[in-house]
Amino acid sequence: MDGPFEKLLSDAPIQLLARLAGERSVGVWLVGGCLRDALMGRDVRDYDFALEGAEEELPGEFATRIGGCFFWLDRMRRQSRVVQGKGDESFTFDLPTCRCAISP
Repeated sequence: MDGPFEKLLSDAPIQLLARLAGERSVGVWLVGGCLRDALMGRDVRDYDFALEGAEEELPGEFATRIGGCFFWLDRMRRQSRVVQGKGDESFTFDLPTCRCAISP
C-alpha cells in the first residue's frame, strides 16, 4: 500500500517539476506544510519547494507546462509562486531559492 508521501510524490505536477529540475541540474526539495498535510491524510493544494539554481527559468517553464501563472512574491529574494486553476480548484506552488547562512 502506498503511504502518504508516495502518493504526494506521484502527483503529476510534482513529477513534472522533478523532471524539469533534473534536466537543468537544479536542486529541488519538497518542504513545508504540504508534507504535514499529506502525513495527516489531508488533500494537498499548496506545495512548498526549495530550489537551488535556475530560480527564474524553472518556475516559468513549470507554469507554462501546467497551464499556470508564474509571478514573483519577492524578486530580490528570488521567491516565486505558480498558481494553477482558479478558486476552490486552484493549486499553489511556492518556489523560493534556498538561502543558507554558514558561519566559519
